[in-house]
Amino acid sequence: MITIAVDHVRVTARDVRLMEHELEPDLDRRAFRVQMALLRGVPKRTSRLASTIRKNPGRTALGPYRDVIVGRSGMTDYLGYILNGTPPHLIAAINNRPNPHLRFMIGGVVVFAKVVRHPGTRPNNFMLRALPVALQ
Repeated sequence: MITIAVDHVRVTARDVRLMEHELEPDLDRRAFRVQMALLRGVPKRTSRLASTIRKNPGRTALGPYRDVIVGRSGMTDYLGYILNGTPPHLIAAINNRPNPHLRFMIGGVVVFAKVVRHPGTRPNNFMLRALPVALQ
């Protein structure tokens, strides 16, 4: 039997296991709430980013934990642009292609251009807004 003395209180390994048994459902509940808040806040232009939100259970010497992970390397490399926004920038057509131009719709009319001035995007830190849900 392993015994740990902490400020004149004896805590045995059995007591730690019982505390973890009570702690894990609360961790799961909080991680699930953060996961749902992230799903509500993620931009819905494509569902690719939303499909990468997942819970990951783990355990260290200090006890159990739950990670809520957003994004996947190589699949959602644009996550930083959503969280931090982008400055105004130019978008140019690739010149070494046949018929190099950008094609898009403005008011129902197809427009072709070689270069477009993008106004940039505002930051959308949906991850930071979802964290207070874990404290409830």
